[in-house]
Amino acid sequence: AGTPAAIVQKLNTAINEILREGEVRKIFAEQGVIPDGGSAAQFSEFIGKQMQLWKGVVQKAQIQPQ
Repeated sequence: AGTPAAIVQKLNTAINEILREGEVRKIFAEQGVIPDGGSAAQFSEFIGKQMQLWKGVVQKAQIQPQ
C-alpha cells in the first residue's frame, strides 16, 4: 500500500520478465509450480480473492493468532 504506481509498474515488468526465463520456469516446474505473470491489477484481484477465501476458512475453524 502506498507504493507509487511507477514503482509498482517497474517491479511488475521485471517480475514478468524473470518469470519468462527458461531456468526460472524449470526451477518452478521442479517444485510443481506453474509461474503465471500478469498485471499488478490482476495480482491485486487475486490477493483479494485469496484473502476472502482464507478469511472464511480461518473464521470457520476458529483459528486465533498466538
